[in-house]
Amino acid sequence: YMGGTLDAQLAFILAWASIVALFVYDYFDRKLDLVTTIGQFPRVVRWSAYYGLIAFVYISLVYGSVIEQFIYFQF
Repeated sequence: YMGGTLDAQLAFILAWASIVALFVYDYFDRKLDLVTTIGQFPRVVRWSAYYGLIAFVYISLVYGSVIEQFIYFQF
């Protein structure tokens, strides 16, 4: 651990991963109706994706320091 450098690098990687995921979703949503397409996948695949998304959000919140720096938490 290098005194915050690792946290900054992880936050940077998570931010870019989120941006890339948003662009990928937007691209495929234009080509296909994703809600209907995802609804056609088997239940195991859908719920695995849902839990993966929840895990990604949780990891982002645990390892990201954005919540601690959010200005409205000071009031």
